[in-house]
Amino acid sequence: MGTEPAQSGMIAVDGEKTAINSAADALRQKIALVPEDRLLEGLFVDTSIGLNMMLRIMPQFRDRDGFLDWERLKTARWGG
Repeated sequence: MGTEPAQSGMIAVDGEKTAINSAADALRQKIALVPEDRLLEGLFVDTSIGLNMMLRIMPQFRDRDGFLDWERLKTARWGG
């Protein structure tokens, strides 16, 4: 997922070679990591279901120093 440099090989999306240097690069290419044991490797099992669901959007709620703005997160409107 781009968190460590590739040791070998290449990735092609729709037949076009692409570089994945970060998790954000992978997501832009619609590539996701689906671990074999999702319960063990795909969740933070010590936290709530809601927090696990919100992890993907949390970067939108960082303040200018990079810290999570919990008040903005708690008061956000979630569509619907």
